[in-house]
Amino acid sequence: MKYSYPAVFRPEAKGFSIFFPDVRMGGTQGDDITDGLEMAQDFLVGAMVMMEDEGQEIPRPSDIKTLVLKEGEFASYVAADTAKYRREHETKAV
Repeated sequence: MKYSYPAVFRPEAKGFSIFFPDVRMGGTQGDDITDGLEMAQDFLVGAMVMMEDEGQEIPRPSDIKTLVLKEGEFASYVAADTAKYRREHETKAV
């Protein structure tokens, strides 16, 4: 499955902390915006794979325009493709 969720990026002394308001499983961090985007995508795909595997209801993504952000924060959509992740990371014994 392909998913896209808004992520909130909060500036820190070094880099960013990142969380997904719709995916209540914690968050991640990045040393800079490029690293943060990569880490956010990795976090999101991991969370989605876990929810799929456990049969959890997948939350509907919020409209990014409705997010309430604190001073300095910004939001960006992050995409995750669980089928691609599974093809690349899951192996089967033969």
